[in-house]
Amino acid sequence: MKPRRLIWASSALCLLIASCDKNKSTSAAAPSGNEKSDSLAADRAALEDERMELERHKLEEERAALDEEKAALEAEREARLADREQDADQRDLTLEERQRALADREIDLRDREGELADREAGLSDRELERAGQDSLDDWEPEPVADYQEPVADYGTFYEDLQPYGSWVETPTYGYVYQPTICVQDTSWRPYTRGRWACTNRGWAWVSDEPFGWACFHYGRWTLINGRGWVWVPGDEWAPSWVCWREGGDCVGWAPLPPETLCYRGHGWGKDVEGDFGIGHGCFTFVHCKNMADPIWRHCLPINQNGILINQTTNITNIHVDHDRVVSGGPRFEKLRQLIGRPWPLYQLDTDRFQGLRDLAHRNAELRGNRLTVFAPSMNTRWNAELKPQRVTAKWDNVKVERAESGIKPEWTDRFREAREKQKEQAVAWKRDNAGSEDMKKQLQANREKVMEAQKTYQAKQQELIEARREKLTEKLTEKREQQQASKEKTLPGMANRQPAKPDKTTQEAPTGTDKPTLAERQRELAERVRGNRGQQGQGEGVAQAEAPRATPDRTARPDNTPLPEGMTRNGRDRQPQLQKQEQPLQRGQGNDGAVAQDNNRRQQLEDARAQQQEQVRQRQEENRQRQEEARQNQEKSRTDAEEGTRRQQMEEARRQQQEAAREKADQARQQQDERQRQMEENRQRQQEQARDQQEQARRQAEENGRRQQQEQMQRQQQEQARQQQEERARAQQEERARQQEQARQQQEERAREQQERARQQEEQRARQQEEMQRRQEEARQRQEENARQQEQARQQQEQARQQQEQARQQQQEESRRQQEESRRQQEESRRQDDERNRKQQEESQRQRGGR
Repeated sequence: MKPRRLIWASSALCLLIASCDKNKSTSAAAPSGNEKSDSLAADRAALEDERMELERHKLEEERAALDEEKAALEAEREARLADREQDADQRDLTLEERQRALADREIDLRDREGELADREAGLSDRELERAGQDSLDDWEPEPVADYQEPVADYGTFYEDLQPYGSWVETPTYGYVYQPTICVQDTSWRPYTRGRWACTNRGWAWVSDEPFGWACFHYGRWTLINGRGWVWVPGDEWAPSWVCWREGGDCVGWAPLPPETLCYRGHGWGKDVEGDFGIGHGCFTFVHCKNMADPIWRHCLPINQNGILINQTTNITNIHVDHDRVVSGGPRFEKLRQLIGRPWPLYQLDTDRFQGLRDLAHRNAELRGNRLTVFAPSMNTRWNAELKPQRVTAKWDNVKVERAESGIKPEWTDRFREAREKQKEQAVAWKRDNAGSEDMKKQLQANREKVMEAQKTYQAKQQELIEARREKLTEKLTEKREQQQASKEKTLPGMANRQPAKPDKTTQEAPTGTDKPTLAERQRELAERVRGNRGQQGQGEGVAQAEAPRATPDRTARPDNTPLPEGMTRNGRDRQPQLQKQEQPLQRGQGNDGAVAQDNNRRQQLEDARAQQQEQVRQRQEENRQRQEEARQNQEKSRTDAEEGTRRQQMEEARRQQQEAAREKADQARQQQDERQRQMEENRQRQQEQARDQQEQARRQAEENGRRQQQEQMQRQQQEQARQQQEERARAQQEERARQQEQARQQQEERAREQQERARQQEEQRARQQEEMQRRQEEARQRQEENARQQEQARQQQEQARQQQEQARQQQQEESRRQQEESRRQQEESRRQDDERNRKQQEESQRQRGGR
């Protein structure tokens, strides 16, 4: 815009100057009329020329300015296009990296599934028969000395569980613990928020709750009427403390009651349910096919427990083997067949010490087929003297919900005697020791012993694992060799035939070595994924390469479609073989017809090879495009699922939980107010009726016998009306209770779904945290290795220093001995001189005396 303004300003100035010159010329001379007209015409022509020149100059400047703006816009557009192309290239690179990462994860998943299938195939029939019911002896070493020493006491329970619930004092069980979730959600039950894992020591419960490391492996649970579930502490660890029922396609379990704490190191069998009065409402049932999944979303309704109890039998089998509790229950092999997918048999690793220093090691961890649990020994003599720092309430009247048969009195007496004995033992220990300082010293000493014992125990356990792994490797190698041998036997008959569609006899063969196992299918799928990744990385240049150079992974077909003429299954051209077959013919023929025929054949083979290469390239291009579309769809769905729904689901779950809790509290408060109001109205109505009846009775007593019959009729009518009114009120209350129960069930179902979604998200985060912890553990191990090497170098330096010190001391000792020897010799020589002088003096004295 600035050049245009300058042009206009310059043109106006020129016009002004021209007009001034014109006025001067006209005023300076006053010519005649003709001369005046001629000068005016000349001035006009000059002004017109100047104006045209100015306009031309202005147009040129405007054209130059437009050219500059056009060039600037063109440069800006090219820069934007370059940025867009760079962004597109960056997105393509990012997409390729994500696709490669996804393919790597898929391959890793297939490898893990194949490894899991191999491990399952490596289990012996004896192990599969005993898994879930008995302990597997060769999976765990013999007990180590000092490994069972107590390293903690009930104070650990009192402190660590306080943030997730409250402690209450009861007259029967002492201090009991009630989780906050039990108060917030009345449908909560023990052993439901987590999953079951079959281990070499029976069925272990893997809890999703922060208090699960303690409350589902120590102590017992009981259901108190009007209060809910509470946990009674205990000092004996087990994979789980439940009684089992099994029948049909269902399996169920219920927590053992606190009275079973009367014995330590004691087993419980099928009679535990009847002896302790475990009611139907304490059981949790699921279908057998859902035992490998998180339990909460598959729990059957409690109102079906009465039917399921009649359809199942008790199979509890808790026993002690080598001072270790084995939680026996249903057979693992039966459940695995009903589940229909790989389900590992876990190796149980117990940690006695590490979880005390790091809270992150307290929750159970599943890694491959290893289950690591925090199981410190709590069997101290002063547990009965410890108390929680904060006790929320004291329940004087505690009524436990049991079966109609109730608990046998002998178990109640034994439980009371065991508690009194524990209190006496704690009092005696407190009397003989100073108090908390002695507790800490003894626990610290035990921890040092257990730390060393745990290292020895883990080393022995690792030796057993390596031995079992070698046996499994030998078994799998032998099995693969047998399968390879069986395939090689059938290979000569199939070499010159094109693959045909498999018949039903081949697909449905139930036995034999030709049937691929699950591990082989997983490995084959992983190899196909690797082959597809190789196709993506090579591009068009490799697709157009010669057929003999193509790798088997690029051209191998996963299906049984016939190949083009001249192509083998490994993707190579059969032309060299045909040429080898025709070479004798070429050498034997010497005329022009044979040469022409040979050239024709060679040309046909070249054409066939070019056609085959084109077909291979087209198929590879089609496969690449399909894979690219599949990857893009997967990436889009994954990003949408991760970015779009995660935060919304979490916020929605939180909001719905809060709303459900508020609605539940409001409904409970309204129901309580309604019941109180109805009770007050009924009481007032009854009092008014009683007063009316008394007044009528007094009046009727004063009246004559004539009105006695009428009074009797009135009382009958009032009684009928009262009964009718009570029946109507009862029917209304039942209807309201039924509606409230339906609403509560609906709310429970919604809350269950919300919690399941939240749990899935929590599992995903837990897997990510597990991967991070694994990397941290590897870094920590490397640091420990460096520290160990430094410690060895320091020890070597210390040994060298000690050796130098010893050499120096030996030299000093030798010099001291030499000095001592020289001093002794000097003294001996001086003594001899003295003796010689003395004898000379005596001799001289004798000579003088003789004279």
